[in-house]
Amino acid sequence: MGVPTLQPIIYNGELAAIVLSEHAIVRTALPRQDLRHIKAMCLYALELDDDGRSESYTDADADAYARAALARR
Repeated sequence: MGVPTLQPIIYNGELAAIVLSEHAIVRTALPRQDLRHIKAMCLYALELDDDGRSESYTDADADAYARAALARR
């Protein structure tokens, strides 16, 4: 087993969450709409990590993933 990947999730220029291995730690006291978006960004990071591609994470890609995922709801 390798070293766990620590992925900061930046949203609107601020640290909103951290993804570590199979866990996401999300900042509290976020507006509901932002919280859903940030959770979707975390899911993107978790999926990349699960596929062994965590080094390809970018906040821009995570943001696009979240927007597309939430638009389908």
